[in-house]
Amino acid sequence: SGAATFNGDVTLGDAVADTIMFTGTVDINAGAIDSTTVGASTPSTGAFTTLAANAAVTFAGAVTLGNAANDTITISGTLASSFTMATAGASTITLSTASAGAATTVTIPATTGTMVVVNTATSVAAVGGLANGTDATIINNLITAVEGIRSQLATVGILT
Repeated sequence: SGAATFNGDVTLGDAVADTIMFTGTVDINAGAIDSTTVGASTPSTGAFTTLAANAAVTFAGAVTLGNAANDTITISGTLASSFTMATAGASTITLSTASAGAATTVTIPATTGTMVVVNTATSVAAVGGLANGTDATIINNLITAVEGIRSQLATVGILT
């Protein structure tokens, strides 16, 4: 019992399958722990300056990316089919795609305001901010006219 100090290389055990137990605190200030699972049987916390993974990473529970409003979060690759954001209160915003059959690009303009998304198969009266009745009828008629013009341009080969 008591403290022991070692200078230089120390070998404990003589086989890969040996179990070496430490009952106190282990403080590793240098070196590497290669090809070793850490926390598999009793997971805990970790604090790192850099975390790199060469395969899929799974996070269970809530995940926070960044800790300040001016942090940049970069996604290289493809998001799954949907992305849900929590908002103030109990509301959520979900961005998702249906199987479009081809690549689809949506460009968000570099301006401040409200983006309104209208499915032409849905009545415009259902879009927030529009009054039922005359306003919605005018906009529905405009959508129908634009769709008709687009169809005609495609028919004569001007629009593909």
